[in-house]
Amino acid sequence: MKTFLVIGLGFLPFILTAQTDTILTFLFAHESIEPLDFSSQFSQKILVPGNQIRLNSVQITGYCDDEGTNQFNDSLSLWRARRIKSLLLKSGLPDSIPVQVSGRGKRDIVQKEMNNQQLSDLNRQQSRKVEVTFQYKAQKPVPTRVQNLESLFTSDAVEGTIVTLKNIQFPSGSHVILPESYGVLKQLLVLLNEHPETKLDILGHVCCERNGQDSFDYDSQSGNLSYNRAKTVYDYLVREGIDPTRLKCYGMKSAFKLGLGDGKDMRVEVRLRK
Repeated sequence: MKTFLVIGLGFLPFILTAQTDTILTFLFAHESIEPLDFSSQFSQKILVPGNQIRLNSVQITGYCDDEGTNQFNDSLSLWRARRIKSLLLKSGLPDSIPVQVSGRGKRDIVQKEMNNQQLSDLNRQQSRKVEVTFQYKAQKPVPTRVQNLESLFTSDAVEGTIVTLKNIQFPSGSHVILPESYGVLKQLLVLLNEHPETKLDILGHVCCERNGQDSFDYDSQSGNLSYNRAKTVYDYLVREGIDPTRLKCYGMKSAFKLGLGDGKDMRVEVRLRK
């Protein structure tokens, strides 16, 4: 989203949306290099810590009205751009961010004259300006926890998105899947066959242990029940023909509680991997 703010001459700031950058416009009096209003609140909104991390570069461009020589206006517009850079640095723009400063003089407004567009005093006032473009790095989509298995297999699914396999049941202290659990496993198998490019991590969780420890598996006489339950799901899918390179399994022990009670903490999840 591209955001435009206009500052100066008593204008109230307004916001327009377009693509991905943010543009601030500062207005100037005739032949002045001091902006009519450099309001720190606007720069503070732009330069908040989260935005600073994403900020990739800044372009500052100065302009003039149609009065005076080209040489004078080229110099004046450049000094205006440099003044805004100085004010932005004082307002918190990090020195490490690349800043490109340029002055375009009166070229744009002279082009309007050549196109026979009438220049009013307001046109001239609005031509005495500096535009600052803040270019941000693209944000990665944030993975989420979703309810439906189908959500992992859409074209816009985000890597790291997690779904809990519903109705996966095991006897206490065992990694053997109970028969009523195979409905959701068959659903997962169908989706994996329909989307051969999809890769998944299988995550086993147990509950009721202190300090995030794993539970004892009486079937294997080992202390890694969460991994063994994930491996059981993995083995079923591989046995049914899924390429094992598309799957990985992990034992998450009891370290990742949902806060919804022991029954919800004891679970098997699948996580999208790309």
